[in-house]
Amino acid sequence: MLYGGERPELRVARFKGSFSCNAVRAQAGGRFELQGCAPQVYHATDHRIPRLRNIPVVATLHDAVPFSHPHWANNRWRHLKNWMMHRSAGWADAVICISHAVVDDIVRYWNVPESRISVIHHGVNMERFTACTPPELNRVRALYCLPPSFVLFIGTLQPRKNLERLLDAHARLPVATQKTSPLVIAGRAGWGDVGLQARLAQAVERETVILTGYVADADIPALYQAATVFALPSLHEGFGLPVLEAFASRVPVLCASAGALPEVAGDAACLVNPESVDDICDGLQQLLGSSELQARMIAAGYQRARQFSWQKTAVQTAQLYHALV
Repeated sequence: MLYGGERPELRVARFKGSFSCNAVRAQAGGRFELQGCAPQVYHATDHRIPRLRNIPVVATLHDAVPFSHPHWANNRWRHLKNWMMHRSAGWADAVICISHAVVDDIVRYWNVPESRISVIHHGVNMERFTACTPPELNRVRALYCLPPSFVLFIGTLQPRKNLERLLDAHARLPVATQKTSPLVIAGRAGWGDVGLQARLAQAVERETVILTGYVADADIPALYQAATVFALPSLHEGFGLPVLEAFASRVPVLCASAGALPEVAGDAACLVNPESVDDICDGLQQLLGSSELQARMIAAGYQRARQFSWQKTAVQTAQLYHALV
């Protein structure tokens, strides 16, 4: 795992021609060709999986959302993309799933034999999310006009994130609570959010929602730490890294009891039915209304986050590489 500013000495292998052209040629039985050094293993960290000759290929498949819930994905060229992804999954000698929760979907929709799958969880950089200084916290509060108390959501604005129900749930809180603990939504606008944008504009006018837009990566740890509650009521997540980031930041978490989120959160978060506005509202009200509950959740979340490290992820991934060469 590399972080910004790190520039290790690397030997570089490149594909001859564009990835897209190689992918089309490979569908007809051709192979991707590399120039430069010959790697012992190629690791595709998303669905762009090459077909190589005499080089083992590892592919990390995060979920099967384009197949299982196509209405949550951009429809442009969707059928062609799905067909190519389905075919290319067979080129991988080993597949990494980032949670146990997605294994069945990867087997079913990607047509990958379970014998090729290894589950390797993501990790969290604890130091990054605990090292925020008071001056940095104050700078970020001022930059994004953050109130003393707020409910935070971080992510791209798209249907799968379930923001419509989160807005409904927050709007059912007592008016005084909506004002004193507004919903802060941090992230880029996504596809399929036209109706959502209109609702957000109305809530901003009522001063119950704050939109930060894109947040610089350097500001994210302080944004978490400034929050009173972090909410991620997604309808589906292949993992749910923001939950761990919030845990590491010592923020109580409300998240959905769906997808991989229960696997990541354990019993350290307030789990709610993402399809129930009442359930989300009740969870928010409990967390915002009890400092004792907040303290318990913060302590449990911090301990939970310590169970997930990038070092453990790296060791398990390296073991998989060695098994292939």
